[in-house]
Formats: sequence, structure tokens, C-alpha cells
Amino acid sequence: MIDRNIGRIFNHKHGELNFDGLLVLMRDSGLYFEKRCLNNALGLATFDCIYLDLDVLNVFKDEFIYFVVLHEIAHGKRIRKMGKDVLIENMLQPDLG
Repeated sequence: MIDRNIGRIFNHKHGELNFDGLLVLMRDSGLYFEKRCLNNALGLATFDCIYLDLDVLNVFKDEFIYFVVLHEIAHGKRIRKMGKDVLIENMLQPDLG
């Protein structure tokens, strides 16, 4: 599922890049995409969703926006492949006590 705000923004891009194709890739990825305001990040991939701060991203060139979306898709797929347990284990510090 893609947040309708993301679709609306990408549908209005008519440059050299194929944003229609990017939307198809996003839909086919099996990941959810939401437009959100993020603190100190342009995109964030979690197990459940990819969040994109398009209010900030739209300041950049289309090539960079395209890259960030593909970058977050790669993170989302990797997180899904490793599973929640491995993800949480990798984020925890060992208990030395």
C-alpha cells in the first residue's frame, strides 16, 4: 500500500526519471509506504513500513528522491528477510551484568 499523498506527489513529476515505474515497483515490493515528518532522516525502513519525509525530500533533485526511495526499499526487504527477532537481537547490547 502506498500513502495517497506519495502517489499524488510522484504522479506530478514529469522529468527524465520514470516515477510511474517507481510507483509500480513500490506497489509490487509488498511493503507499505507512508508520508511522514521524520526527525533527522529523509526515509526510515521498519519491519512494517517505509516512512518517507517528502516535505523535506522535495527540496532535492528528483534523482536524489529516486535514490532514497530505492535505498529504503532495499532496507525494508533486508529487514523483512532477516525477521524481527534477528533485527531486535542485532540492535540490543549484550547484557554484561
